This record gives sequence, C-alpha cells and structure tokens, in this order.
Amino acid sequence: MRKEQIVSEVAQTLHDADFEVSRVVPYGYYCFDIAARKNLVLLLKILVNVDSMEASQAEQLRRLCHLVSGYPILIGDRTRTERIEDDVVHERYNLPAINPETLRMLIQNAALPLIFSTKGGYYVRINGEALRAERERRGLSLGQLAEMVGVTRESIYAYERDGNATVETAMVLAQKLGVDLVSPVEVLRKIEMSVEPGGAVDSELVRHVAEKLTVLGFGVFATPRTPFHLMAKESQDRLLATAFERYRNLKEHVDVISRLSRVVDITTFLVSQEKEGVENLRGIPIIRDNELAEIEKKSDLSGIIKEKRQA
Repeated sequence: MRKEQIVSEVAQTLHDADFEVSRVVPYGYYCFDIAARKNLVLLLKILVNVDSMEASQAEQLRRLCHLVSGYPILIGDRTRTERIEDDVVHERYNLPAINPETLRMLIQNAALPLIFSTKGGYYVRINGEALRAERERRGLSLGQLAEMVGVTRESIYAYERDGNATVETAMVLAQKLGVDLVSPVEVLRKIEMSVEPGGAVDSELVRHVAEKLTVLGFGVFATPRTPFHLMAKESQDRLLATAFERYRNLKEHVDVISRLSRVVDITTFLVSQEKEGVENLRGIPIIRDNELAEIEKKSDLSGIIKEKRQA
C-alpha cells in the first residue's frame, strides 16, 4: 500500500466520523501528515513502514502535541519485519503505532485495541484487580491458579499487579475463570513533557518575529518540521506565526496553514517583509515586519490581527 493510499483512507475514516480534517503536504517532511479535530485534536503521522519514522520527527511531534494539547498517533501498514495486525498497538519513540483499520475501529466504534507488540511478541495487560477478585471468589491460592493456567506463582502475582501476559496465557486465564481480564491499550495519550521556550530558527525574519513576541510577553517556541515557524503562548493565549519574504513563497502553503489554524483552533498570522499587498490570505492576517516592529502591547497585536482578518 502506498502512502497516498493510507493518507486518503485515514482522512476518509475521520471525515466519516465527523472530524474536521486537514492534510499537510508535501508528505514526508513534516512531523505530521493529518490534523483532525472533533472533541479533541489528533496529529497523525502516516508511514507505510513505521520504522521509517525519524527520531527528530518523533521528538517534534511529541513537542507540538504538548504545545497544542493534541494527541499523536503513527499510522502504518507494516514494520521492518512484519505487517501491523488489526487490534495491535506497536510503539515507536514512545508513540503509539497502529494500522488504518485499528484507527477506524477506534474512531468509529470506540473499540480500543487489546494487544500490544514488543520485541518478545504480542502481549496484553491484565486487569489485576479483576483477576485477584475472581481468584479469591473461587477460593484459589496463587499456586493453585498458576497450576491451572500452566505458569508460575510469581507470574500470577505479577498479573494481579496489572502485569503483562502473552496473548496465549490471557486466553487460558479467561477460559479457566470465565471472565474478561484484559485491559485495553491506551492509544490516545496526553503528552506530558518539559518544553522550554526557544529553539533554532532558520532565518533572520523568523528570529525578528520571535524576539518581538518575546518582548510582548509571550513564551515563544520554534516549531520545525511543521508548516508554521513559531508558536507563542501566554496564559490562555496561543498564536501560530509563519514568516515569509515574498508572497510567491507562501501561496502554495496558505491553504494548508488556513485549514490547520481551524483544526487546531489557534489564531494564526503571517509576517511579511513586503511593504504593500493584501491584508489577509484565506482569512489569515498578514502583518508587515515594520508594522510588527511598532507594536508595543499584546492588545495592539490582538487588535491588528482582528482588523486584518476582517479586511
């Protein structure tokens, strides 16, 4: 399956579930390929082979999800050594990786996957409280249950503390006790990490914008491997900024940036070095760098964004 096919399939799955969806092109360079929002924001990286995910992309995806309160998922067809099966979660750089069908079941049917893959094979997480309750209800000791299942007493002890078991062992447990003991694998994971303002920028114009937003009181974060250059945060205020030298450098990206702004629900503005031109593109305000230099307060920035958006 080609990447474009997976992107189209995933986008259709999200559309069918009433998500607002934005695809990001060109595919490959950015740390995510699809952004989607319904009750939460999803940032999805599409890969045919999930082992082709770069460490730098994964780090930027995690960082961006932390900044925009989004949830990252890798979607792929296979790993380097095997196909990704339905209802199975792989892990790459502390990010969940699933196939398109598992995403469809999760999004459309709220069906959480039950199996996760590690180097040792396929495993499930045992609901330790349910296991212990059923064992005690039946009057079984740890050793007696271990003998019934064909594992060690220490294994049962570990399972009762929410330990992991092979799929085969979990099936035997369920058969012997007649109860469902498997806890679903959490795919939608909130990213908690320490992210300090700053980061490398690739042009003097972007550096100028970052410095100005910092002076205005924002925490400013560089956002490489994304369609925008900077994110600025202050209390509940969040801004995304893209800087460019010429309109022709932006026109191919403005549709993507406009849709992304709606999906992640964050105010976006553009900064241009051109002294004349339109006040907005696709509803995104364009602030000239000389105009930005004259802004002295955050309220002034908010005012000019609103004014140019309505122009």
